[in-house]
Amino acid sequence: MPLNLHPQQLVGKLALVSVQYFDTDRSTLLEEKKVYGHVNVVGEEHGIGMILKDNSHFTLPFSVDAWQPAPAGIYEDEESGEQILNPDYLVQWHVYRVQDETKREEGQHEWWEWEPAN
Repeated sequence: MPLNLHPQQLVGKLALVSVQYFDTDRSTLLEEKKVYGHVNVVGEEHGIGMILKDNSHFTLPFSVDAWQPAPAGIYEDEESGEQILNPDYLVQWHVYRVQDETKREEGQHEWWEWEPAN
């Protein structure tokens, strides 16, 4: 169920994010990113921006459709083993490649389609 809030209300909130990237067949997993951090900027033009633990930036679509309240508890970052206490939100996106890179002409961009995974 989508959140009943405006994306601007996410500023300052701690989120655990999982983004899975799939090929044009929509089933071949190309990559999975798991990150966490605080939302620091929100805008229709640039999406929902986060500052991650290493001070890098990560941007998500301007939509709360993939955001769910996180159950209270301790979560573990699989990469670092660091424990994250009571994050505000869990975010899951599936991202599908919609242009076959073997069929595109030189200089064309790849296109991706984002869909909420929950």
